[in-house]
Amino acid sequence: SWCLKTISFVFPLNIFTLTFFKAFISFLFYFFVYKISHQFFDQNKSSIVTSGSIFFVTYFYDFNRDLTHTILATLMAAISFYVYMKLIEDKSPLNYLLLGLAFALGILSKYNFALLIFALVLTSFITSAGRKIIFNVKTLISLAGFALITSPHFIWLYSKNMS
Repeated sequence: SWCLKTISFVFPLNIFTLTFFKAFISFLFYFFVYKISHQFFDQNKSSIVTSGSIFFVTYFYDFNRDLTHTILATLMAAISFYVYMKLIEDKSPLNYLLLGLAFALGILSKYNFALLIFALVLTSFITSAGRKIIFNVKTLISLAGFALITSPHFIWLYSKNMS
């Protein structure tokens, strides 16, 4: 993945680097699951929700065995949801930018991340808080951040005739 390519400029690309990378991504995933659940529950219940994620085979077993891109896409989904929840509270330009960057890194992690973006945008139309996010001129900041990160990749992909 593009993350491992970046890490390989600093560290040698071997099994230890890959294992550490996957463990770090898993840690960040659990951290953001905790931060999301803390939006709804107190500290004790948030800890229970987060530790309960270990009982999902995908999060516990498959993340350690395989699925490097899926780990990254799942992390970006958690970050995207966390930033979206922050955006409901504070519609600052920074939060809009962070959402665009999270969406972009999610797309670069796995193309089917577009389904999550589509679902999040579609469900935003249901609530008034969601509509206030979508129909805000600051949404252009999200789109600009998204385009800034993804355009080099899609230009490269187009130059390779999308093969």
